Amino acid sequence: MIDIEKTAEEITKVIRNFMAAEEFSYINGYMQGVAAEIKIMGSTLLIFLAITSRHFIFPLLLLILSIFLALSSRISPRAYLARFYIIPLFSLVIVLPFAFINADITLHGISISRSGSIYVILFTLRVMAAVACISLLLFTTRFSSILASLRRMRVPSTLVSVMAIVYRYLFTFLTQLNDMLIGRRSRTVAGKRSIRGATRFAGNFMSRILFKSDAVYIAMRARGFDGSMKTFSKKFEWNIPSIAYMGVVAIMVFLWVMTEL
Repeated sequence: MIDIEKTAEEITKVIRNFMAAEEFSYINGYMQGVAAEIKIMGSTLLIFLAITSRHFIFPLLLLILSIFLALSSRISPRAYLARFYIIPLFSLVIVLPFAFINADITLHGISISRSGSIYVILFTLRVMAAVACISLLLFTTRFSSILASLRRMRVPSTLVSVMAIVYRYLFTFLTQLNDMLIGRRSRTVAGKRSIRGATRFAGNFMSRILFKSDAVYIAMRARGFDGSMKTFSKKFEWNIPSIAYMGVVAIMVFLWVMTEL
């Protein structure tokens, strides 16, 4: 039997946690004071270095640095650590079979591959470091600031518009899902669950979402939407946190070069 309500609630919880991350961007912390353009470029560079590293040292250092910056930005350690363990765990499950291919050593009666095990650990550390960096960016930067920064960085307007629409439509998605869950509970007498009921719920939900998307688009067109999203204009200004963050990124680049030599 399929518990469609529990599954839908878990999806709602994930979306809510994603949206709630922006609350920390209003706190007066270190990373919140760094210019959005600097954070975007710095995070992108650090993620690239993390996924291209061939040793354990750099991803581990980058992970420690991200946690330190999160603490200095007054982000809840529990909220931050809970943010980036799901994706690394999923990546670990995906690459775990490599540890048993061409086994050359035996550990507690289990035959494993030395090179495969090293690759699994390194790959997982890469993913953890990359997710930690992107989570730090999302925790300390308002989504509107990210959109405005991407526009100032000459990112194609179509891509910026798609990102804005997807983010805003998540609120409509979440509201519709909550309304359907409340309606389902109010009309349910017994806790009977079945595959047919789950498929009906999913089909009804998709139908309502598609109808809602058409209504939202018509409303946007009626209000003058011409295919481009408006972002607030804010002049880029240098400050001490931005310069310090650039120095931190430069040090990490130096460490990456030293570990790769």
